[in-house]
Amino acid sequence: MLVYVYLLLCTITFILTQEKPSILYFSKDQVKTVGDSMDLECSVNNVGNLLVRWSRHNFDKYYFTIPLNYRHTKVMVDPRFSFTYIQQNNTYWIHVSDIQESDAGLYKCQIINDYDVTVDQAELKVLVRKHEFIDYKLATSIDARVGDNVKLDCEAIGDPVPSVYWIRANNAILPDGNAEHIGNFLYIPSIRNKDGGLYQCCAENGVTPRARRTFKIDVWGEPSVKIIRRNTAN
Repeated sequence: MLVYVYLLLCTITFILTQEKPSILYFSKDQVKTVGDSMDLECSVNNVGNLLVRWSRHNFDKYYFTIPLNYRHTKVMVDPRFSFTYIQQNNTYWIHVSDIQESDAGLYKCQIINDYDVTVDQAELKVLVRKHEFIDYKLATSIDARVGDNVKLDCEAIGDPVPSVYWIRANNAILPDGNAEHIGNFLYIPSIRNKDGGLYQCCAENGVTPRARRTFKIDVWGEPSVKIIRRNTAN
């Protein structure tokens, strides 16, 4: 009986002292811009013959799993994705080049046993920003008569949503007396001759390069005559 108890205790001790399969290191959340590249790392320990799998999940379809590798082989068909396994430190790498908006989502590294049960896992978010751009369908040449009310419209698109502001060419002062106007619209009431010229709509969201669009206003008015009086000596 004592022998049985001793063997049982030894067995329990052996089981408790065994290291469990685990993820030692995992990449952090990523914020990328369209066209960038990224490397995702998942280092594991004591996995033996267990399956280590990378997968991607769309934000709006989390339960739709896109496997990226099976054991030491890449299964993602997209040629922008590559997979590397480094045996020396049990590290599974995912490399993505020329990142697109569709690459955003949750990336998960899992250790899975023979019963398809996840033993350990880690996940990270990948956010993809797109360059801001200004709608090029907008008219950029405007004719106005003196006294007209003029409204310039600038629609900028980007992710994150870009901030929009207006300036005049050559650092000239805007008709409202300011050097800069914030917002998608620039309103010029009762336009004057001196208000004509070049205006720039600028959009930026932290993604370089900044987008710009130039608008030209031609102001027309009735011709005027300026009389200059000269004193003549008698």
